[in-house]
Amino acid sequence: MKLSFHSFGYGSYLPWVPSYMLEEAARRIGALGYDGIEIGAKRPHAWPPDLDKTRRNELKAYINSCGLEVSAICPSSYNFNLASCIENERKDSSKYYRDCVQLAADFGASVVVVVPGWTVFPTSYEQAWEWSKQGLKDAIELAEDTGVKLALEPINSYWVDLVTRTDHALKMMKELNSKCVKVMLDTQHIFLERENPVDAVKKCGENLLHVHCEDTVSASDRRFVPGEGEFGFESFLKALHEIDYKGHLSVEHWGPSIDQIALKSKEYLDDLIKRVTRS
Repeated sequence: MKLSFHSFGYGSYLPWVPSYMLEEAARRIGALGYDGIEIGAKRPHAWPPDLDKTRRNELKAYINSCGLEVSAICPSSYNFNLASCIENERKDSSKYYRDCVQLAADFGASVVVVVPGWTVFPTSYEQAWEWSKQGLKDAIELAEDTGVKLALEPINSYWVDLVTRTDHALKMMKELNSKCVKVMLDTQHIFLERENPVDAVKKCGENLLHVHCEDTVSASDRRFVPGEGEFGFESFLKALHEIDYKGHLSVEHWGPSIDQIALKSKEYLDDLIKRVTRS
């Protein structure tokens, strides 16, 4: 298992400050000893239309010089709903995911995170499900050509209503029927959906491609440093070890003291990984 930190914490997610360009985010994450950086496909970090081939090569070289690999490309869900009842939004979302696959290929990343979307009233669940699958076709085609994989992420049902649990992601994976489509897990979403973390890992098995890590507490969508909430990380990491998971644990957190958050997360997870893999 390897550790990465999500660039959302350095200025491409909801908190507007502190905000840093991608190079500075990579420098800080690399200096803390992480193995990788997960890059948000948003401004100011990696909005695909902003980055021509030369700029992508420059960024990749700089990230590598910081001792990092790109663990994943993480698209934004804002204004991009693959299951939207608005046709133009579906088209834009489909193109955006395809652009993110190309971005991943150019950065040497093997994973693109996919949020399958949510229903918009009065669309039926079944229709939204089909629209989501249809919207991924172009991204899947390019992924198969480039060797990039798509990781379907279950998101808790406080936020979405389409793919909220591990079983839903596995069902969509099977229906898409592509070697490049797998699943990922996020510790907060597992917890808020009251899934058993060990069971979630075992259900995925060899289809588990990527993991988001953050701690959480009951009846709240606030995020905490791993080890400071109620999520059972030790049993979760033991389960990952038992299925021989070799991907990244990507810390997805944000807040004003982001460097301290990144440092404390790494110290806790490093120690826990060592203990779990020795047992």
